[in-house]
Amino acid sequence: MFKNRGKKILFGSALCLIMLFGTSAIALAAHQFEVIVSTCYVRSGPGTGYSIVGHMHDGDVMWMDPTGDRTYANGYYWMKEYRSGGPNGWVKENEVDNISK
Repeated sequence: MFKNRGKKILFGSALCLIMLFGTSAIALAAHQFEVIVSTCYVRSGPGTGYSIVGHMHDGDVMWMDPTGDRTYANGYYWMKEYRSGGPNGWVKENEVDNISK
């Protein structure tokens, strides 16, 4: 009767922590990146075949996890960006510079 109760409580507690601190965990792992080209297109997926959901300009700053979502497509490495106040999406790695070093 009580055999799986501890596992259920542990799972429920872990799920609550993820829900509470999920976005904070992204912020802790993320680094600030600065756009280093005149126009950087933010796409809905990693590749030029995905739609443009926004754009940024030289000097704009965004958050990215340099060890996280990184995909090779269409001859470029693409990184997932997390921008407050704008749509999250994918940008070409060679169009940004890690300024959190």
